[in-house]
Parts: sequence; C-alpha cells; structure tokens
Amino acid sequence: MKLELKNIKFYESMSEETNCFQADLFINGKKIASVKNQGQGGSTDYHVLDFKDQQILRDAEAFCLKLPKEKITETFEFQPTLESKIDDLFEAWLKVQAEKKLVKEMEKGILYGSPNHY
Repeated sequence: MKLELKNIKFYESMSEETNCFQADLFINGKKIASVKNQGQGGSTDYHVLDFKDQQILRDAEAFCLKLPKEKITETFEFQPTLESKIDDLFEAWLKVQAEKKLVKEMEKGILYGSPNHY
C-alpha cells in the first residue's frame, strides 16, 4: 500500500511540542483524507474527505497494524499505526526540505560541519 502526503503546509512558528502542519493523504495515488497536527503535543488527526472512501482509510489503518513492530531502543518497540506512518512521512518531508536549504546555502559559500550543523 502506497501512502503519500501532498500539499504539505508547515507552520514552524506555531510548532510547540510537535510539528504544526496540514496536508492531504493519498493512498495508492488517490486523495483520501486531510491530515493535521496542531503542534501542541497532541496526536496527528486525519479525516476522510469523501464518505465513499471510508473503507480505503480503514484498509490503510489495518495495513499499518500488520506491519512489523519498530524498535526504538533495545527495550522499547511499538506497533506502527496510520498516524505514526503519517508522522514518518512528514518527518521525511522535513528532512528533504532541510537538505534543499543546505544545497541553496552551499551556493553562497563553502560550508563545513556535520549533517545537522554547518
């Protein structure tokens, strides 16, 4: 199952405990839901756009629950959910944006440092 976020809007200035963003969730290439996180430490919410697509959203939720558990530390692992997968997609998008910014900065001069600090 292919999960994608598109039309992402990131509100960095409103991000407190979590990232504040909104986006469209595409499942297997079809726009199914809108997602958002208010950036105040709460969960990422998603809502189906068309009632006819409710089953597709349920199938995606079930698919995520069948994925292997993700190991965070030696003693802690958790079962991925659709919400956690949406958060992972957003984090990947943030990483791409940071890399684009770095490439743009490198056009201005020589940079040195580690991947997160230069």
